[in-house]
Amino acid sequence: MFKYLEEPSVKVFKVLDASKYPTMQRTPPLISLHKCLLQKIYMYHNQLLHYSNIPELQHIDHHKKLLKWIEGKILGPSSGLPILGKRNSKRLVWDENDKYDAAQVVLICYLSRDVHKKDERAIKTAKILLELFLSQDKR
Repeated sequence: MFKYLEEPSVKVFKVLDASKYPTMQRTPPLISLHKCLLQKIYMYHNQLLHYSNIPELQHIDHHKKLLKWIEGKILGPSSGLPILGKRNSKRLVWDENDKYDAAQVVLICYLSRDVHKKDERAIKTAKILLELFLSQDKR
């Protein structure tokens, strides 16, 4: 569900459009899908923070941590592969250790679809990602 363009020691990753495989997902739909997803994640995260009786002054720190986590999953985790963007590498081969984690797989599935019913899919995706984030954040 992704494609990479090769240059010397650089891999560029981009999500494919699942409905038009092997065409890469265009930028306008990616932006629209990403924006919708962030809105839903913020909404559910905000509700969770309120229900957890976390003081409102601390909400922004929690939101920043969540958004940084999502950004890392998309643009380049500290270890692993980015969903979008480039990865510097000495070797231009796919290693067996090059795997996406559960959150990245969810993001790829969401971002590879067209914008039809994006709100409905964003709600489901946001809930899954928030659950994954919270399970990792407890460690």
